[in-house]
This record gives sequence, structure tokens and C-alpha cells, in this order.
Amino acid sequence: MLKATRSEEGDSADALLAMANSSNVIFQRSAALAFLQISDKDNAKIDCKGLKPLLNLLVSKSDDVRILALKSLYNFATDDNNARLVVLSGAMVPLISLLMQPVKFNKRCLNIEAYVQILIALSLDQNKKIIASSGFLVPLLSLTQSEDAKLQMGATMVVKELAQLTENRQLLVDAGTIPIVVKLLKSSNFEVRISSVVILNRIAFDTLRPEILAKIDIGIVTSIIALTALSTSTAKQEAGKAFFCLAHEERFQNEIVKRGGLESLQSLLLSTDQDVILVSILSINLISDNPLHQSRVIDGDFLERLSELLGNVNEQIQERAASTLFRLSHYGELGKAALVNAGVVERARALVQSAPPEVQGLMTILASTLTDSDKLRPRLVPLGILDIFIVCTASQSANARGRAMDAINKLLMNLPDCQPFIDTWEAPAGGIHGSLLRFLESTDESYRKRALGGVVLMLKGKSVSLRNLVKNSTKIKAAVKRIAQVSGNASNGQPKWEMNHLFNDIGAYNVNAAKSILNIMGENGR
Repeated sequence: MLKATRSEEGDSADALLAMANSSNVIFQRSAALAFLQISDKDNAKIDCKGLKPLLNLLVSKSDDVRILALKSLYNFATDDNNARLVVLSGAMVPLISLLMQPVKFNKRCLNIEAYVQILIALSLDQNKKIIASSGFLVPLLSLTQSEDAKLQMGATMVVKELAQLTENRQLLVDAGTIPIVVKLLKSSNFEVRISSVVILNRIAFDTLRPEILAKIDIGIVTSIIALTALSTSTAKQEAGKAFFCLAHEERFQNEIVKRGGLESLQSLLLSTDQDVILVSILSINLISDNPLHQSRVIDGDFLERLSELLGNVNEQIQERAASTLFRLSHYGELGKAALVNAGVVERARALVQSAPPEVQGLMTILASTLTDSDKLRPRLVPLGILDIFIVCTASQSANARGRAMDAINKLLMNLPDCQPFIDTWEAPAGGIHGSLLRFLESTDESYRKRALGGVVLMLKGKSVSLRNLVKNSTKIKAAVKRIAQVSGNASNGQPKWEMNHLFNDIGAYNVNAAKSILNIMGENGR
């Protein structure tokens, strides 16, 4: 039963049980004091048999007895094993009952010790599951709407703890939690508001279920915007998460823009907290995908900060920054020009060599999109956009490599002056020369095709200097000769029928292209 000391066994224990089970308030109070004395000792243990009389004291007619019993229960439950037994013994029922007592009683409980006790019990995941499925949620949610600030805060924090466990989230939804916590977002109590948005992020937004988002009132946006103005990182981070989840639906996107949410997201984006930056940039990325809002983002002074974040230490932030800039580049000529004016090209050029492969891929597609503009193209080359493509032909990202060589060929076809290709023939990263060799020496026929196309453009172009650089490269000649002599992809170990298929398609094209190049070079038959 009670396991504090051996001296409490036998007759003393029987007497304690008798007093606890008595209907006499004086005896009950004596038992409650005895329990409190035992529970105050270090490492005090209690079993289910010992808990039963203590639970009887929780329903005493005497407020004093109940408060003493609460204190004892609190002391016992600081031990994890005791806390588990508290839940299994059915203690939640009288604890809920105590929480629903008049405010006057709760104020006498010294910070609502019944609530404290529940929080301790919630420290174990198995307890959270038992508590959520025990009929506890409905009375608990009613307490979140109490006029007493402490009681409301305590109940809301308990709901937050229960929502931490994935298995409980549907139970909370079914119990009607979402509309209640949406209202609590307007509370004047800072802790209640923070707990409410955490609950929403856990149970409503965690899995981004459309049927749940559809039931949330549009007015939530104003409450989330207000949270971003709070000083704590937790408030900002949770508000950013909520923005991100809401931004998956166009009606919420529209409301975010309409109510000044972009300004709030901009302030979050300027944070020094990496988690806050990440959730804000995820939201901006979604909103930027909507053509209706792209101009507002471009005009909202986001571009320079997004450009800076290309060099953030967090790879996910780098990726979202590049992705957002790419999406904004689709806002016609104005969007592309705004990105160039914000220094995006110079920033990407400075960072591309050290950027992670996925980020290099995004930088490549962003830079390539900018070169689609006839008006901007003459500005882009002096800014070093060709360097970005050259570096990315050596990227570990296949997406970056392929797009980079395509972009180089696109510039070869559209630039009237070939001097930039001459200036970058050997550097950076091996220059145009190295890029061509990497692709010519690849076992991937699509890569060979890209490089052969580039060589043809250079040989047939107007620049004699560039043509001579290609002709005088013994390595390019050797690589082209090997392609002219190879029947498709024989070196990659593919089955014969597949090699024949490739050879009859792109492989055959490459062999013929290589032979044509050798003819132009005057190397045919050598």
C-alpha cells in the first residue's frame, strides 16, 4: 500500500485507511495530514490500494480536506511510476470535478493544484492517451472558456499537452476543440493565445486536412497577425506555422494579403531565429505561387531579404528562398527586372560554388528564367550569370547540370557578342571548356547531345576567336572522335536491346553530330 517507511505498516496503515474512509470530517482531515506528511518524504511511493482512500478524500465535503489531498497527490505524482498509477486508478474523475468547482474554491487551491497534478500526469505519453479517451475532454474544454483567467489558462495548457500526442488529435477534433481555440486566440491572456495557436498547429494543421481548414473561420487570420507582434520567438514561430498552413488555401491567402499579413511575414523574415525564418519563408513561398499576389510580394521589399537568404546556413531556407525568387520571376518583365535590381544574380554568383546541390538546381532554373528576357539579357551577362551556369554543369544535382548546359546553349543562340564565352573559357570551375568536356565525356547520351549542340553553335558562330578556341582544344577533339566511333551507350552495361533502342534514337543523333563536327574542324578521317 503506502511504501514510505516500514513503521507505517500494519496497525498504523489500517488506522489511516479507516480515517480516510470515514464520513467524519475531523477524521478525514487527520488522514489527509498524514498522507501529506508521507508524500513530503523523498522518493515516497504509493500503490493503487493506497490511492483509493486518498481519492476518497478528494471528494470530501470539506474544502480543507480536498486541498490537503490534492497536495499529497501532487507530491506522490512527481514520481513517474506514481503518476502512471494516479491515471490508472481513476483519479482523473475527481480531479476534473475539482477543476469544475466554483472559482472561490479554485483560488484557495494555490494555483489550482488539481491542474498542476494533471500536467504532471501528462508528462507520460501513455497517460496522455488514457486521459484523452477517458471522457476528460468535454469538461476540460468547458474549462477553457472559464471567466477565471488562471483556470482558463490552466485548462488550455492541459489541452496543449494532450495535443502533443498524435493519437489524441482526432479525439480533440471530435470533441469540438478547433472552434473553441480559434476563439481563444483573441484572449487577452498571452499564455492562452500561445497555447491556442500551438493546439491549432498540432491538431488542425499538422496533417493539412482540407475538411478541417474548410471549417475554420476566416477571422482567424487577424488573430494570427496579432500574434506575430508578440516579442517571444515561440509566438512568432507558432504564428508562422499557422500562416504556412492557412496559406495552402486561396481564401486564407487572400485574407492574409488583405489584412496586412505580408507585412507581418516580412517582420518574421527579418528575425535572427532560424525556425522563425523558415516558417515565414514557407508561407511567402506559397503566397508567391499565386499570380494574384506576386506583385504585392515584389512591391513589399521582400526581394533583398530573399536574396540574402540564399546564403543562409539552413539548406531548407536556402531552397525556399531560391524557389520563391523563381516563382516571382514569372511575374512578367517587371518581376524579372525587380529580381535583377535586388541583386539576385550577383548574390547567386557569389554563393553558387558552395551551395548544396538542390540549391544549385534552383539557382540554375532561376537564372535561366531571367535570361528569357530579351531586355534583361544584356544586363545579365556583365553581372556574371554565365558563371552560375558554368559552375552548375559540375553540380552533383542532375537537374542543375542539365539545365545549366541548356542555359549556356540558349545564351549562345541569343547573345550577339560571344566575348563572355571567350572570357570564361577556362574559369570558373574549368570554364566553358570544362563544361563542354564534362558533358562530352559523360555516358549519358542526353548530356552528350547538349555538349555537341554547344560545340556546333560555337563552330558556326560569328566569333573567330571562339571558333579557334574550340578547334584548338585537343581534349574536345578527342572526346568528339570517341563519340563518333561509339555505337550508343555500350559502356553503361545496358541490355543489348536497350542499347540498340538508344542508338537508333539519341545515340545515332550524337554519332552523326560528332561526325559533322569533325568535318567542320577538318578532322574527318584523321
